[in-house]
Amino acid sequence: HPEQNKDSVQLFLPKIDSDTLTFFVENGSYTKTFVSKYKELKTADTLLLKPNQNGILDFNDLLSFTSTTPILSFNKDKIKITKQDSIAVDFTVAYRDFEQELVLDFKKEEEEKYFISILPGAVTDFYGTTNDSITQKIMTKAFADYGNLRVNLKNVKRFPVIVELTDKSGKQIASQTSAEKTNLNFDLINPMIYTLRLIYDDNANKKWDTGNFLEKKQAEQIIYYPKEIDVRANWDVEQEFDLGVVK
Repeated sequence: HPEQNKDSVQLFLPKIDSDTLTFFVENGSYTKTFVSKYKELKTADTLLLKPNQNGILDFNDLLSFTSTTPILSFNKDKIKITKQDSIAVDFTVAYRDFEQELVLDFKKEEEEKYFISILPGAVTDFYGTTNDSITQKIMTKAFADYGNLRVNLKNVKRFPVIVELTDKSGKQIASQTSAEKTNLNFDLINPMIYTLRLIYDDNANKKWDTGNFLEKKQAEQIIYYPKEIDVRANWDVEQEFDLGVVK
């Protein structure tokens, strides 16, 4: 399992008798062998579900829990979501392998409180371990606490494209892809200063790709809107992004 934002990989293996592991890495004609000692599971490596939202759930986010070990199965019947008046909320549940996240999706209402209960045995991990009981309370804010941004693209050279909103540090906050649309709406986003960029997604895989020197491929082109965009609470901002006048 690749660790996010790191250049390392975690491997979860069934219990084995050997205390040494041998790895073979191949990439084309390149091969290399690595030998590593096998590490016994620590308490931190046993099944825990950690909530990714604390107190507030934004409308564009999904309620999710990160698992410390890979999940093999889950039982939706042992997961409940209710509103503050004890009315059950309909939801779907999915597992994202790469992120090791259990994701709950449901229709959110403004200024509402939700109570999540994950009963023991709802989740089973790679080692056959099941979860302990988990409860969480989450709230939504009012629609007026957010802003809306409409981006009008002009002089797009080709499609598909990816349009991304980032914060001042370059961290991606929101993203949309388009195969032909030139008007994109980013609704109910948090009030802040945004930067805007467009990627020509030439291989249509919905992400930016670096170049490949050996294959003589250049990185996919990125164009940045030259100014910051101020989105405030309860504002509707319309922004033209002319790809013909920026580099």
